Amino acid sequence: MPQIQAAAEEYDLAAIYASLSVVMGGFLLVSLAVAIIFVPCQAVIVYLANDPERMTIAQALRLTFKNIIKIFWISLLFGVLVSLGYLILIPGIIMTISYSFAIMVFVNEGVSGWASLKRSAAYVKGQWQKIAGIYFGVSLVFLLLTLVPYVGMVGYVLMPAALTIFTDVLFRHAKLINGSILGK
Repeated sequence: MPQIQAAAEEYDLAAIYASLSVVMGGFLLVSLAVAIIFVPCQAVIVYLANDPERMTIAQALRLTFKNIIKIFWISLLFGVLVSLGYLILIPGIIMTISYSFAIMVFVNEGVSGWASLKRSAAYVKGQWQKIAGIYFGVSLVFLLLTLVPYVGMVGYVLMPAALTIFTDVLFRHAKLINGSILGK
């Protein structure tokens, strides 16, 4: 026990714990701020992609803010389930891919909450490895682009919108394949 006490005194564990708490608190605040900005933007992009010839940005914004509680609820469910899944790693990866179409399901079909996550998983079913591989490849390309000077800065700004459009295209493909099974 004297060794543990000496180590605690030497490294001032309370100060280390306090520093980690501040860092984690800051990380959570930044994550929350990003979610508050990104999630509505994602919905606006999907609304625009859903009907690009007739939908205006103003209409997409109105629909998003009309449904903001449902959109944040889906996002919260996704975030909590996936975060819990990442405690064991593999389930987190599986859930990230399986539930990745939840916002697209809501915007395109009006299915919200847990039902949108289940519907997303149903569209991914039988295609999980293919979709995961595509996500991995695209993520790798985005990662490599962010390493290129100047391109990386632009990539950080455009990446969320590009990933949303990409995910919407994947959703439409998965829906074509599994939609008949689901009656959609």
